[in-house]
Amino acid sequence: MNALGGEDRLRAIHAIEIKGIGFRNELEQSERPEGPWLPDFYQTSEIRDFANTRMRSERQSRTLNFTAWDHSNWSPPTITVVSGGGVAQFAEGKFNL
Repeated sequence: MNALGGEDRLRAIHAIEIKGIGFRNELEQSERPEGPWLPDFYQTSEIRDFANTRMRSERQSRTLNFTAWDHSNWSPPTITVVSGGGVAQFAEGKFNL
């Protein structure tokens, strides 16, 4: 805790933003368990509001698991919001509650 500014400073944090990129093998979508596997590249951005118990997450991916094998664009974002004990998701142009 001391290296991060001490307990009081850490307890004063009310929200954080996390951004990342990643890669996974879609074993469940692949023809054989030994590979080759379909790749999924993704990027994510998330805001966690500890003070109000809320979260907003946005995720996009690039994968070969589309109808076009040469698909190289990022997918439309999937946005998930958690607040007040409820969850809403916006994906593919629609809200899912």
